[in-house]
Amino acid sequence: MTADLRPLPVALLQLRAHALSDHEAAWGDLLRRIDEAAAHQPRLILAPEAAYPASVLAGPDGLRDLRGEDEVIGALGDAARRHACYLVAGVLLARADGVESAVVVLGPDGREVARASRAQPARSETHWLRPGDGPALFDLDGFRVGVLAGGDLHAPQPVEGLAAIGVDLLLVAGGDAAPTPSMPPDDVAHIAPTRAIEAGAWLLRAAKSGPEGAALMHAGRSGVVDPYGRWAVQAPAGEPGLVVHTLDLGGRATPPVEGRPEVFGEWSADSPGAPDLGVTGDASGAPPAAVVAAITADPSPSAVDLMEGARRLVAAAAARGARLIVLPDFAGNDARAVTQQEFLPLFEALSLEHRATLAVGLAERAEGATYKTVYLVERGGVLASHRQTLLTPAELAAGFAAGHLPGTAVESAAGRIGLLAGAEGLAAAPAAAVARARPSLLAWCAGALGGAGGRLDVLARTRALETGVTVAAAGDLDAGGGACIAGPGGAVLASSATGEPSVAIAEWGRASVARGTPQPVAGASSGSV
Repeated sequence: MTADLRPLPVALLQLRAHALSDHEAAWGDLLRRIDEAAAHQPRLILAPEAAYPASVLAGPDGLRDLRGEDEVIGALGDAARRHACYLVAGVLLARADGVESAVVVLGPDGREVARASRAQPARSETHWLRPGDGPALFDLDGFRVGVLAGGDLHAPQPVEGLAAIGVDLLLVAGGDAAPTPSMPPDDVAHIAPTRAIEAGAWLLRAAKSGPEGAALMHAGRSGVVDPYGRWAVQAPAGEPGLVVHTLDLGGRATPPVEGRPEVFGEWSADSPGAPDLGVTGDASGAPPAAVVAAITADPSPSAVDLMEGARRLVAAAAARGARLIVLPDFAGNDARAVTQQEFLPLFEALSLEHRATLAVGLAERAEGATYKTVYLVERGGVLASHRQTLLTPAELAAGFAAGHLPGTAVESAAGRIGLLAGAEGLAAAPAAAVARARPSLLAWCAGALGGAGGRLDVLARTRALETGVTVAAAGDLDAGGGACIAGPGGAVLASSATGEPSVAIAEWGRASVARGTPQPVAGASSGSV
């Protein structure tokens, strides 16, 4: 690949959902929509998961008397050859031990070049859908393209594996149900943007829309996510349609941080000691509810201005009853500024003055190196600290050294708190490592994310969902920053505006999802449960 940008025209099919009894209409709709998309001369056409015959089967023999695999793949190959494009489509295929949810990739010559299959059936599907082989990888005009089926996007490991190889584009044949007709599902709201950030790649998602029978509402909202987690284009939820977009691809897409298996090992969601995903309470023994604040602020070149600003924001949070106050990473990308020798005593004094537990990121000079370190401060002293283990290229170029130990959790007056530093939230492994220590809350001093870009709110929500732990993330003033407090299910409990220093406040604890209520303060905007 060259460093020059090259256009890649794509088309995403948002198909009308059909029940299994209407499978002939689903088949005709799929072929007709492919032909309509081809009129725009895309190089790539992406269709949803289970575009044929339906997303819900009654049992493992639900495909009996329907079109067979050879007929389905052959017809899709004919369409790809006729339109001289790559065609990626999700289909259900009969197997001896159940049904496979496959995403097949047909090349411009009509031949199959790759196949992904969903590795993680939902609980409601396990009686008929067998686990598949997971994602696939193929080459498209010199670009590396990863392919995922439906719910495999929810776990971080498939995308992490593709990112380690290096991908320029992620294709997701989506299949998530909408929680309500007007509310986007998790994969639209924050999971797909997070996976794009983790891989440093563009992400395309195609999905069905509308009801399938009486019990399933499809989410729609097919679209394109850029490598910073921003939707470049997105279809509405309720109607079938077509998304046409041209990507400008070039260079080699790289993740914002490199994984460190020597620190985190080969982790997975079902490894010993890992928390159950999707847990909505905490078993740490923390108080039933407490108040947490996350602060949005930028490092200041003036030590006086920085401390005056921090003092004002901490006081505002404490006045609203916050017992845990999470501040950003103030070290930024300057290894010479905001060190613990100069500023830590001032934060210790603030913790004593306001009887609060503070988490703050500072530069630490020790052992002949400079680290980015998060300090947990309480009652005028340091309760715990954690050195950032994953650094962005900008942080490495600035002269920072990486820590060598994963984060953990520590008991405090505000509960059992886990620490996450700066760019560590750009990958899933650091938060998963902290979650094994069973914290009540993850305090993430995010700051500017090491200059990597990316939306802090979507990252915080996804880390909360993956770990089953409330996340309080404190970022900078940039458009992708702000502050976000996300409950264990990924719901936003509170968030602050970007662009000016502000505070987000919410209740948290065992009842954080049900009881979390944003408490706005001066200069802040709040989210909703």
